[in-house]
Amino acid sequence: LFYDILLSHNPTNQKRMLLWFNPAPITIAPGSYELIRFIDWVLALPSELDEIFREELNVIEENDKMRYVTSFERLALQEGIEQGIEQGIEQGMVQGIEQGIYQGSLLTARANILDILDLRFSQIPPELSEEIDQISDREYLKTLHRNAVLAGSLEEFERLVEQILRGEEE
Repeated sequence: LFYDILLSHNPTNQKRMLLWFNPAPITIAPGSYELIRFIDWVLALPSELDEIFREELNVIEENDKMRYVTSFERLALQEGIEQGIEQGIEQGMVQGIEQGIYQGSLLTARANILDILDLRFSQIPPELSEEIDQISDREYLKTLHRNAVLAGSLEEFERLVEQILRGEEE
């Protein structure tokens, strides 16, 4: 049998096709797939014979209830893993971009509020800047932006910031 397998490795040899088309001379003991693994490693089947080989192998697997993983299945599994990794990277990039845009919009909103306060009231206490930097809700920042324009005094604006911070804590 080993001699037949080595001869069949020549792609032009008709014995190669006979070996795969008629596996009857090969006796495989139940649960022993070393021979199939060796043949799969030594011989590269033409694509048109892969399906026939799989059908024959399915019969053997059903009898033994043991699944043999062929080289083309291993390749398909590897391709699936690589595709999954690629999709994961793409999703991660999209999520990273979205998170970056969101964080950037928060930074811009905070900077706009501080710019308005600086224009209107000249001196902004550092504590107020720190409190505004703690706010991570865009709706609250939008409200503060409007109130930075409309507040009668810096103290009135500071009370609003305090109310918002207490609301975020709850």
